[in-house]
Amino acid sequence: MEGLQIGSFTVEAPLAQGGMGAVWRAVHRSGVPAALKIIPADAESTMFQAAVGLQAEIRAVGALDHPNIVRVYDAGTLGREHEEASHGKLRAGSPWLAMELADGPIDTLQQGMDWSRLSNVLLQVLDGLAHAHARGMVHRDLKPANVLFTRGAGDLRVLLADFGLAWRFKRDDPLVHGGSLPYAAPEQLLAQQTELGPWTDMYGLGCVAFRLATGKRPFRGKDPDAVRRAHLFGDRPALRPRFPVSEGFEAWVHGMIAKEPRARFQRAADAAWALVRLPPPQLAARDEEEDDSDVPSVSVQMLGGDRTATLPLSQWMLIGGREELVASQAQKVRAPAPDDWRRPSDLRPIALEGRGLGLFGLLDPPMVGRIDERNRLWEELTRTSGFRLVVLRGAQGVGKTRLASWLCERGHEVGVAEVFRATFRQSGSGETEGLGGLVEDHLRIQGVVGPELMRELRLMLRGAGITDLAEATRLARVLRPTDATFGDGPLPMEERHEAIAEVVARRTAGRRALIWLEDAFWSSEGVAFADRLARRMAGSDVLVLLTMRDDLVAPAVVLRARKVMEEHGGAELRIGPLLQGQVAELVAALIPARGDLPERIEATAGGHPATAVRLTSELVDGGHLAGDAGGVWLTQGDLLPLPDDSRWIEAVEGLAATAPALVRALRVAAALGPHVVYSEWRDACRMLDLPLPQT
Repeated sequence: MEGLQIGSFTVEAPLAQGGMGAVWRAVHRSGVPAALKIIPADAESTMFQAAVGLQAEIRAVGALDHPNIVRVYDAGTLGREHEEASHGKLRAGSPWLAMELADGPIDTLQQGMDWSRLSNVLLQVLDGLAHAHARGMVHRDLKPANVLFTRGAGDLRVLLADFGLAWRFKRDDPLVHGGSLPYAAPEQLLAQQTELGPWTDMYGLGCVAFRLATGKRPFRGKDPDAVRRAHLFGDRPALRPRFPVSEGFEAWVHGMIAKEPRARFQRAADAAWALVRLPPPQLAARDEEEDDSDVPSVSVQMLGGDRTATLPLSQWMLIGGREELVASQAQKVRAPAPDDWRRPSDLRPIALEGRGLGLFGLLDPPMVGRIDERNRLWEELTRTSGFRLVVLRGAQGVGKTRLASWLCERGHEVGVAEVFRATFRQSGSGETEGLGGLVEDHLRIQGVVGPELMRELRLMLRGAGITDLAEATRLARVLRPTDATFGDGPLPMEERHEAIAEVVARRTAGRRALIWLEDAFWSSEGVAFADRLARRMAGSDVLVLLTMRDDLVAPAVVLRARKVMEEHGGAELRIGPLLQGQVAELVAALIPARGDLPERIEATAGGHPATAVRLTSELVDGGHLAGDAGGVWLTQGDLLPLPDDSRWIEAVEGLAATAPALVRALRVAAALGPHVVYSEWRDACRMLDLPLPQT
């Protein structure tokens, strides 16, 4: 295996071996060391299970970019040459992942731990979790072995690792049950899908904090069943730390490991805010008894000052006073909104510039420019009160969706907003499903149907103190309007809006509701729902964000939105193309481009970031790029492939010259919308005596 070339990395030596794969030390062709995760042919689990797990980790960690989350360099699939060169120790077709090399797991520092180190470690982990949670990711396997550290320039940097069990709770990813029993939350043990969320990771981190402070696990037993019962039914253990800690730390830990998900800190920002508000430590009794193996003492230099990349810790430090934390009130803690949306500086030393092309498309494009727009949106979110409707209008591809997504992510990660999102479609029942998706995403019940759906809805409502079966049935009809099990057809629009508004009201206690209605130009229902919310939640803090395309929005929808803004408050923001140089900056962040490639893509895309992303994707997917340690460049000389829309224009112009009747058929398809059913298109052409399009 030593000396084997995988992608841009050369395998050097084994680091760790597990049932789901192996980790090897490797070096990038630029000389940067890395950790390479691969699946040996003799993996204890089946090759299929191991491959699925590693692919899930690649998708999860590849979608994140944060100093306290292990940095990924590249990913790919082993070829036949790797199987032959390894003499059958590797299998062709299995995935591999290259990532940042850490010094070791955090529990190797346990003997050298003190309050300053412990609180710093916890704040860094919470900072990374805030980033992941805002992007819909729950780690679900927090334990000391998955919290790594690295030291550089005298700093201790903490890294979250092993996202193989991470779950995108706002996507259609299948939920794989699992976790490490000593640190698993009750809702994981009970497989309660609707109960999973950021608070699930709070429980795991609370168990890790207990272990680091005491040398013991909080919930123990003679066998796995006993440990499981301790998690589900055992009392919260007394905290007997091995070093002086804040007198409020036990309450903080208990607020993290409460049995009921709704009784814990609900966000990483809330837990971090409560932690920095604890008073200085007092002398505490030392408990020498340990039930876990001894670990060596390691002396480290701490991070200079309390700095984070996501949470506004420096602003929090300026707020005077200390508070006595009551564990039973942890769920009510709310971090204060920062005055500025800007994040603290990225503290991560970048050893390897850029991300490999194998990771392209996993990470959302970064925000570039839009300073004035972001200032205005942040002001709407944090400095206004009551109901507000904000409409983002502009041409296709200028970045309205990315701007709205940015606000939702930033508002979530600092704990300001409870985020809801619905995407509208043009045809069929898509308009109704748009608002239904708002509830479905937020309750994490994508794809759940029938009796299981009713069980999850009743569980959710019971947690809110509602036991009425009719309420669960009403929500089921909102989510599954064509399922006769729940009633005779969909609810009337007003009743449907009322049911959804009830969910929003119940899920936003203590935070501002941020409701993003994407592509609301397809229907007047989005604006009608906003109007309903304004009346239903009068006196509550609600920001409804609508994104609309200028070329497709109906005048009636615009007029109704303006009427709602006039009556209840709001603003309309025009979103134009990016400024010169900003699209090139975006491309440089997407791929490690060399030379003037970003500027050439910008010249083709103009100020439209969506076109630049699409064109970059075509370069990557089409194999048009080659690279070395210095970056990537075009393999086909000076020519850039045309973006998809340019190719369509050329094709239509060719048809216009040779078959004008087919152009008229295409116009009929365009009138039917972006999602065309062939039978409808065929019938419409027959009615107009146009040539029948062939499948």
